[in-house]
Amino acid sequence: MTATGPRNAPDVVDVVALGESMVTFLPSRPGRLADVPSFDRAIGGAESNVACVLAAAGHSARWISSVGADGFGDHLVETIGAYGVDVTAVRRDPARPTGVYFRTAGDRATDAHEVAYYRAGSAASAMTAGNVDLTAARAGRVLHLTGITAALSGECRGLLHELTAPRPGRPLVSFDVNHRPGLWPDDDDPRVLLELARGADLVFVGADEAEEAWGLHGTEAVRRALPGPATLVVKQGGHGVTVFDAGHVTFVPAPRVDVVAAVGAGDAFAAGFLSATLRALPMKARLRHGHLWAAAALTAPGDLAVPPPATAPPRRAPARPAPGHRPSWSGRAAPRLDRTRRPPRRPRRRRVGETSTRPRLDASRGGHRGGTHPMSQTVDRALSILPLLAEGPADLGQVADRLGVHKSTALRLLRTLHEHGLVYRQSDQRYRLGARLFALAQEAMENLDIREIAHPHLARLNERCGHTVHLAVYEEGEVLYIDKVESRYPVRMYSRIGKPVAITVAAVAKLLLADLPEPERRTIAERLEYPLYTARSTPNPPAFLRELTKVREQGWATDLGGHEESINCVAAPIRGADGRVVAAMSVSAPNVVVTADELLTLLPQVRRTADDISGEYSGRTSAKDTVRP
Repeated sequence: MTATGPRNAPDVVDVVALGESMVTFLPSRPGRLADVPSFDRAIGGAESNVACVLAAAGHSARWISSVGADGFGDHLVETIGAYGVDVTAVRRDPARPTGVYFRTAGDRATDAHEVAYYRAGSAASAMTAGNVDLTAARAGRVLHLTGITAALSGECRGLLHELTAPRPGRPLVSFDVNHRPGLWPDDDDPRVLLELARGADLVFVGADEAEEAWGLHGTEAVRRALPGPATLVVKQGGHGVTVFDAGHVTFVPAPRVDVVAAVGAGDAFAAGFLSATLRALPMKARLRHGHLWAAAALTAPGDLAVPPPATAPPRRAPARPAPGHRPSWSGRAAPRLDRTRRPPRRPRRRRVGETSTRPRLDASRGGHRGGTHPMSQTVDRALSILPLLAEGPADLGQVADRLGVHKSTALRLLRTLHEHGLVYRQSDQRYRLGARLFALAQEAMENLDIREIAHPHLARLNERCGHTVHLAVYEEGEVLYIDKVESRYPVRMYSRIGKPVAITVAAVAKLLLADLPEPERRTIAERLEYPLYTARSTPNPPAFLRELTKVREQGWATDLGGHEESINCVAAPIRGADGRVVAAMSVSAPNVVVTADELLTLLPQVRRTADDISGEYSGRTSAKDTVRP
């Protein structure tokens, strides 16, 4: 397994990151650059991102670059230094400016994303092996470089060739390919990037980058092209990451997260992986750290996000200044990494007439919903407007298009909903959900007494374990979440209050259905559909009935990858005064945060919490697991 450089040599820091950072201007609202009225200033640079995140997590880090002798250069040095990064080896160039760029709020992978770079002739593009402090660059256990620097100029390419050349006693050289075709002035990028990667000890490359730059398909092909680096990390997007190291191949799937902005996720992954490498953690733990740190970046709007606390190393003193330099800290307090609460994910909405894919009782076989009478078309259309507006305000044309009707029909429906306070027309003639709808929802939620009683208990359990805690009830043939306390980790289970659960696999659903009389359990099992979400999903009615019998006997339930392979859950029942199950509560977590075995150790706490809620709800001091025939 890849070893880092010397740990305790004088002036040696954990990580040295060398490359250009720029002042970034982020839009104040979505839209084209031509339409955005104002921008917020931030910083951005692949190498400085890695240094800042590692320093914020407690590692010693140094950033080496060149910036202009201008206000933007001052801002970069002061801001990066305030994270605890040593910036004493940053060169100030009086003849060249600091690079800046503007970008839109959209995902970089989409056609709507715009970036305007103003970096040609920047101070960083003039870095050479002659004007960069090579002693400071090599005074780290890890030297982190990226292909972006090589794209800036021929001089920068020469500097990277110098730093990746074989040399006795050199630090572990980490190279992130970071292929950006638009930055290269010619078509020489594939050859240069391949040469630099072959000179590194640890290489990060996306499978899509390898295909675009080198025409390689598949992780094995990438390894054949790069046999030299001791550790090769091939990122496969949402699928996961494969690592080749010391003759071993390790794959860890990517967790599912609600993406706010994809910018900076690759740098955060590299930082997490390097943090675990510096601590000599096992390879799966290194990948887990990379995934978790990337998830933190994906769920924050800027380039930088706080690493998950459970993955951070012990706190250390700030980095030592580079050899031969005197510290010149700005004196400012360290900026807070972005902890902005992410907005809820907006799931894809079904169009009128589109069939739901979640399991439900089949109305054609006598289920609770639908019956034999079709819903009024007018009511159906009116109700279909509400989930559209839940995605955000929409104008008349958008509503008509979604419903597939003429604007006059859509207008009549909107007016009716407006008269009842269910929608509201804004001054810009767009419609949004009305206050009356929220009042009705709140009133209904408040009348669910079990939720009011259970919530403080759920919150306390969440404080102790840190994972997502749910409360669910069985209602009209569906199991619904009626309360939720969110995980403190950036990688978490996606769920929403009021959303039906996957009834054939969810742990809370098993508890609620297992408590029903045997004839009713059998009838429900025969009516349900059985989607195979994963290989662990319940496949058919007999298997479901066997699982319910087991749950009924043991008094608790699990979902270990039955709905999503990466999500595990343990649950316990909440009982009323008569011993019947009135609700179920659960703790859920992705397996990149805790393994299934680790989650199962929380089962005693989950059951005690459920017992406490049962006692308060029923007026008894403790709940009794009553098993009825």
